[in-house]
Amino acid sequence: MQALLDVTLPVFLVLGFGYAAVWRGLFPQSGVDGLMKFTQGFAIPCLLFRAISTLDLGESFDPGLLLSYYLGSVSVFGAGLLGAWLIFRRPIEDAVAIGFVGLFANSVLLGLPITERAYGTGALTSNYPIVALHAPFCYALGIATMELVRSRGARPGAMLRAVLRAMFRNALMIGIGLGFLVNFSGLALPGAMTEAIDLMIRAALPAALFGLGGVLVRYRPEGDLKVIGFVCLLSLVLHPAISMA
Repeated sequence: MQALLDVTLPVFLVLGFGYAAVWRGLFPQSGVDGLMKFTQGFAIPCLLFRAISTLDLGESFDPGLLLSYYLGSVSVFGAGLLGAWLIFRRPIEDAVAIGFVGLFANSVLLGLPITERAYGTGALTSNYPIVALHAPFCYALGIATMELVRSRGARPGAMLRAVLRAMFRNALMIGIGLGFLVNFSGLALPGAMTEAIDLMIRAALPAALFGLGGVLVRYRPEGDLKVIGFVCLLSLVLHPAISMA
C-alpha cells in the first residue's frame, strides 16, 4: 500500500493543488482555460511527437499488449452503449455518447506520469504505442458509431469524411502523425529544435495535471448518478479486468 501511495499520491497532489487554487480564487478560470489550451494544444502534442519520432517501432509495438488494451476498450464501449440503452432506457444517441465516455481511458494525463513514477522512464515505451493508436482508434469507433445511428442510411463516404475531419483536427493526433512521419523518414531534427521541444515537454504533464484539477472545479456529479456510477464501474473495473485477463 505504501508503494502505491508513493507512486500515485504526488500525481493526485498536483491535481489537487490545481483544484484548490481555483476553488479558493488563487488561480482564475481564464488561466485554467489558457493552461489547458497550452498543454492539450501544444505541450502534450510535442511530448507525443518526440516520443513517437524516436520510438523503436519494431520493438515497442507488442500486438498482445495492444490487443489486451483495446479489447477492454471495445468491451467497455459496447457494455456502456447497451447498458445505457437497455437498462437506463436512454435514446440511442445518448447511449452511444455514454459508451464513448467509457471508451476513453486517461492514458496520457494520468497514465504517463503514474507509469513513469512506478517503473521509470524506460517503461513508457509500452505506453506510447497505446497512446499513438488511442485517438485514431477511439475516434474512429465512437464517431463512426454515432454517425451510423444518426445517419439512418447516409452514404459511407460522408460518414468517413466526418470521422477523418474529427480525427485530424485533434492536436494530439497531429503530434502523433508528425512523429510517425519523422520516424519513418529517418529525418534528423536540428539540435536547437529538439532542445526547444524538450523544453515544452518538461512543462507538459505537471501543467496539464494542475489545469485538470482547475477544470474539475466547474463540474459536479449532477444528473443521473446511476449512469455516472455505471460508467465509473465500467472504466475502473471492467476495462482493467479484461485487459489483465
